[in-house]
Amino acid sequence: MNKQLIDALKSEPYSKKELLEIYQEFFPSKSKDTLRKRLERDLSKLDYLGLIEERGDKYFWYIYINFLDENYEVKLGHSNKLIPALRRIAGEKYYGEEDNIWKILRINDECLESHLMAYPEIYEDLQEYRKLKHKVEQDKKQLMTQLNGKVKKAFGEKITEDLKTLYSKSYVRKNIPSLIYRIIASKSSPPIRVEREEIVVGDVVVAGGSHLFDEIREFLLREIGDESNISTIYQIEKMEEEALNLQKRYQKRTLELIMKINSGEPLKVKCNTCPEVYDLPVN
Repeated sequence: MNKQLIDALKSEPYSKKELLEIYQEFFPSKSKDTLRKRLERDLSKLDYLGLIEERGDKYFWYIYINFLDENYEVKLGHSNKLIPALRRIAGEKYYGEEDNIWKILRINDECLESHLMAYPEIYEDLQEYRKLKHKVEQDKKQLMTQLNGKVKKAFGEKITEDLKTLYSKSYVRKNIPSLIYRIIASKSSPPIRVEREEIVVGDVVVAGGSHLFDEIREFLLREIGDESNISTIYQIEKMEEEALNLQKRYQKRTLELIMKINSGEPLKVKCNTCPEVYDLPVN
């Protein structure tokens, strides 16, 4: 590996043409074609190692020159302390027990998000993901409230989850709304049958008392085939898929950001807990 190439890129970005001129200066006896091939090989190795990146017509050293000031180590140390918060955004969970630990984590998360505003490729996807998840939760809650109301209206006092009551001859379980949701979402048609005086849908017990079979069956078929229910659930599933794609994308980029910190690149801009050396945004 050419030391002159590394030293040059650490000082400032260069185009391939400018780097070739540096090679010609240090190796005047070599032909231009030989030096061009050597430069291509060296750039390829540095790129493979993740030490450079190409932007436009120039090559940049992985730790950008604008980070290398007298406060570099302080900024990098602060950034390293926020890596656990980045890992949580990347999908890794922290399992703690003490309240003060969670308080510290919440502070770290808030401070990290100030830094993340300088990384729109992460921040914008993260915000959109949160909006979609909130919408999904609200729509699910509204649908389940509606279905619960219908079950209550249809079966009234028979509804129970009390284990003692489950041994009685007539009861309806509270799991019917969630079962309707799963059936519509899976586009399946599990059989409705009676087993030992229990009404079973697929492998799920929904009621007790064979005399309720026709009533339960009619209710389930009506709600499973209800166009409004189907439309709402399919829309929820579509939003969940969009949210998952956003999550995968921002989590991948967050892991890349962790790699950058580990490679020596501090986080950009300032947060509430930043040391005073973060007095100006880092461009």
